[in-house]
Amino acid sequence: MQEFKKEKKIYDILIVGGGPSGIMAALSARKVSKDLSIGILDSNTSLGKKLKLTGGGRCNFTNNEYIGDFFDKIVTNDKFLYSALYSFTNEDLKDLVISLGLDYIVEEDNYNKVYIGSGRSEDFIVALTDKLIDSDVAIYYNKKILDIQRIKLGYKTQNTLVDNPTDKLEHIKSDFQNTCYSLQASNGQVFYSRSVILASGGKSFKNTGSDGSVLDILSDKGYDIIDPRPGLVPINLRESWFTSMAGISFKNAALEFDFGFCKVKNKSKHSRSRSICGDIIITHKGIGGPASLKMSSLINRLDFKDENIMKLDLMGDIPSQDLYQKILSSPKQVLATVLRRYLPKRYVAKVIDELDEKYPDLKFNFKKDKLANMSKKDFEYVLLYTKNIHLRVDGIMGIEAATITSGGVSVKNVNPSTMESKIDKGIYFVGEMLDVDAFTGGYNLQIAFSTGYLAGISAAENLQSDK
Repeated sequence: MQEFKKEKKIYDILIVGGGPSGIMAALSARKVSKDLSIGILDSNTSLGKKLKLTGGGRCNFTNNEYIGDFFDKIVTNDKFLYSALYSFTNEDLKDLVISLGLDYIVEEDNYNKVYIGSGRSEDFIVALTDKLIDSDVAIYYNKKILDIQRIKLGYKTQNTLVDNPTDKLEHIKSDFQNTCYSLQASNGQVFYSRSVILASGGKSFKNTGSDGSVLDILSDKGYDIIDPRPGLVPINLRESWFTSMAGISFKNAALEFDFGFCKVKNKSKHSRSRSICGDIIITHKGIGGPASLKMSSLINRLDFKDENIMKLDLMGDIPSQDLYQKILSSPKQVLATVLRRYLPKRYVAKVIDELDEKYPDLKFNFKKDKLANMSKKDFEYVLLYTKNIHLRVDGIMGIEAATITSGGVSVKNVNPSTMESKIDKGIYFVGEMLDVDAFTGGYNLQIAFSTGYLAGISAAENLQSDK
């Protein structure tokens, strides 16, 4: 049995996880009071390990659209995030970047994504770490948390510990001043704090320390944990003719999925279709790219034993009738010549082969005949490979390939106005710990910073009011 070395100091606020939500929680708590003792416990050798990977290393830290429009991009529990997003908006986050001595760029032609001006995520992480140090926030590295317990304080002084930790978190809402939390770290240390902000993430990118272990601890202690699923991940398909063209990318494609007859795990049944537009890329197993990643977050709880069909339009900005008119206006050309104006050459060659092989009995020869001989019925077959492609979904890639985690602590257990647990006073949840997730484009990082900000402010103000 491992022996734990107990630290004598009782912190006011300890934050588990040194990602964007944890860092922001520490900074906002310090903003409330310079007298509070604040610390971060991180399982890595440096802070912001996952943040370093975002935006391809360039750090797409938010989006430039109006904050009220963010909610349309949130896939799960958007209403829960109202207080958080309005308490610390994307404008506030951009101001923070400037205050750190950095700048940012807005890519209006890239869905209004906002990046660190230098194009280096590491510059942002270094600046945030320096800000924490200047703010007198203690940082402990290589501290993976194994357990969290509520313990009683001595009666003579609030700084005296009683050696009788409970077996699990006691759900006590009263007598907050005479209790604190103990956090057992993997290296044998035990830390103590009056409030704990849990910011250790979900289960994606385990090599960054985001392994879901704290979610397991919470599940054992009675919290409702929504099964963590991959979010923003490539989609697997069954069509080998399509996946044989891995590496081909398309601009302005449109994906559509009809949820009307789908069985959905852990979520209410969808009754309508959803469409996503954007760039895609064919992979060896299916389809990737921004539009595919967004769609994956909408379908990640489907029972993929069913026959799930996704429609794909590779020419989303050209209506079918317009394409037909373009074909009619080129009567002396063959089909491949016209399609190559709008689609990659390699893809067109494959489509022509597929049409020729699948419909050999048609009068119209898709390889050789001039378009003057194409009928409206022949054109309908062309649409099946260009604008009305039916693809059988064979699931999504696993959590190891996911950008984010969908699922986590149920928002029913959390106060949306403070991020505080409704079960245990003084426990807060932020970022990917929560059952909230959004599309690509900087929205998930904004959620991390905003929930971290609100939790830090709330924890600090609660401590001051209890003194």
